[in-house]
Amino acid sequence: MNIDLEIEALDKGGFKILKLKGRVDANRSLRLNEAINEVIRGGSYDLVLDAAGVDYISSAGVRVLLMAYKELAKLGGSFALYRPGESVTSIINMMGLSALLDRKSVV
Repeated sequence: MNIDLEIEALDKGGFKILKLKGRVDANRSLRLNEAINEVIRGGSYDLVLDAAGVDYISSAGVRVLLMAYKELAKLGGSFALYRPGESVTSIINMMGLSALLDRKSVV
């Protein structure tokens, strides 16, 4: 089991993509929040989180996603959680936040 969180930033077609691998728990959600804020400070307001490599997300991690979603909407941008695994999708849906999920093929 991967206990760290790896974040790789990519640019593709006007979108900033953060490829995530590992766990997004209470401790690692702070790192994700910093990476998202860095993207926004850099002037990119269309963000895709490629979550194919995420094997766990806590409520703290979901909170980071929701805050990013709201902040980018306020700035006229967009946010999408792309390719989340079954466990992440289940948690997002259970919390009533299916708007965070996106089926677009951007990555």
